[in-house]
Amino acid sequence: MNIDFILDITCLWSYIAWRQLRTALEENAARATISPFFINGDSFFPGFDIQAADRARMLEEKTRPFLREAGISVNFDAIPELSSDLSLPCELVRTAFSKKEYNVLDDIFSAFFSFGKDVSVPETIRPIAEHYGLPLNAEHRNPSRNPLPANMPEGLRAVPCLIFDHTTIIFGVQSIPCLKNMICLSNLLKKENVFSEK
Repeated sequence: MNIDFILDITCLWSYIAWRQLRTALEENAARATISPFFINGDSFFPGFDIQAADRARMLEEKTRPFLREAGISVNFDAIPELSSDLSLPCELVRTAFSKKEYNVLDDIFSAFFSFGKDVSVPETIRPIAEHYGLPLNAEHRNPSRNPLPANMPEGLRAVPCLIFDHTTIIFGVQSIPCLKNMICLSNLLKKENVFSEK
C-alpha cells in the first residue's frame, strides 16, 4: 500500500498530522511508502492583515489540544518568517524519503516550530542533511509550489492530506485510531479488488 502525504512544512497542522501518521504506522503491521509533496502558502491566514503576535495566539489556541495529543512542543513567539522559498528543504525531504529516512521531516518541522529557525536557508538545512549523511545542493532551486503526485487531481490544494493507494483521500488531522483503521481498510479493499479481478 502507498500513502501520499501532501503537506506544507510551514503548516502546523501538517506537523501534527505527520506525527499522528508516524505513530499509526509504528503501531500497525501494514507497510506503507510515504511520498512528501509540498504546497507552500504565503501565510497561516492568507488574505487577512493580522499581526504576527495575534496570528501566533490564534494558531496556539486552535492547535493546543492536538499538540498535546501528538506530544509536540511549539514556540509560538519565535515562528519565523521565511527569507526564501522552500525548495531546499523540499528536495532534502524527497531525498530522505527515497532512502526511508523519515526523521528528517521531524527535524525540519522541529527547527521551524520549536526552535524558530528559517528552514528556507542553507544555514538551517545543511546541518540536518549532514547529520543524516544526505546530499544537499544549495544551488539547485525548484519552484516552492511542487507538482502533485501522478494521477492526483490538479485542483487539490488543501493540506494536510493523505491519499491511500491513489483512491481514498482524507483531509486534516486525524486521530491515531482513525489512521490505523484507514490503513487496515485500504489493505482490505486492495485485497478485495485483487479477488474481483480474477
